[in-house]
Amino acid sequence: MTAGSGSRGGAWRERRGSLLVAALCALLFVALTTVVLVRHGQPLPGDAASHDWARRHRPPVALALGRAVTATGTGVWPYLLAALAGAFAGRAAHRWLRGALLALAVLVAGQLIRTGLMELIDRARPLRHDWATHASGYSFPSGHATTSAIVAGLLCWAARRAVTRAVVLCWAVAVGLTRIELGVHWPTDVAAGWLLAATWLLTLHALSPHPIAPASPGDPDAPESPDAPESPRDPDAPEGPAPDVPRPPTPRRIRR
Repeated sequence: MTAGSGSRGGAWRERRGSLLVAALCALLFVALTTVVLVRHGQPLPGDAASHDWARRHRPPVALALGRAVTATGTGVWPYLLAALAGAFAGRAAHRWLRGALLALAVLVAGQLIRTGLMELIDRARPLRHDWATHASGYSFPSGHATTSAIVAGLLCWAARRAVTRAVVLCWAVAVGLTRIELGVHWPTDVAAGWLLAATWLLTLHALSPHPIAPASPGDPDAPESPDAPESPRDPDAPEGPAPDVPRPPTPRRIRR
């Protein structure tokens, strides 16, 4: 088997794995949505208990920290982070602008899907007197959880170090948990947001695992190789090492 066929086989296995995980996340999301619809938006088992526990355990420091973290999951911050992720991913191929626009398109499309589902499912939020921050719209799936998870996926796509990926994933989880802490979402709303984001990102990854690939040698934007020869080889020149050319004899000096 050649190296090219091996790389194609690895890419196919990667696509297939992404599709399988995306299908699993989609099935879980559909199952959770079905249960919510059957119960007419009422809290699921565990929702009310988690909500009451979070409401009773909100010291001032944790409340201030939760408000600060949850603010990073909305407004301009997610779009700025998504654009930076796309720019860094396309930097090596000198396509940072295309990468930034592509990442923003992924985020905006995910937001539109989430908004449409939220309007269709029409689940009410917890009671307003339990809220510790401002919220608007329906509850399922959580907008903050979906948005931060999509942005975290884009940042993981651009990051090269495992530590960086772990940090951004922890940030996305923290944003989702603050929505429960602040009393504006049920835990199942947050779980649905994470499942929706995972389904969206993994589906895109399976369809196009490397949307910003390094520039090919024929690409006009590809940088010149530092090892490239300065002048082209003469097509009429014989192959192999250059033949030894005899040096002319050195004239002997005549002593007078």
